[in-house]
Amino acid sequence: MDDAIVLALALMACAVIMIFTLGPFGVLLGGVLLLVGVGIGIAKAVSIVAGRRQLPH
Repeated sequence: MDDAIVLALALMACAVIMIFTLGPFGVLLGGVLLLVGVGIGIAKAVSIVAGRRQLPH
């Protein structure tokens, strides 16, 4: 697996743990981490798709 995918999964796992353990502050901080993890995952997916559509030189 690529480093960006592993980082995104780790951030999302930490976010879920924070949401359930830290109360209201955890929901806020966990939500931010969850959005960052999702953003990294989407950016990686877009880069993979864009790389496949690139014409060989």
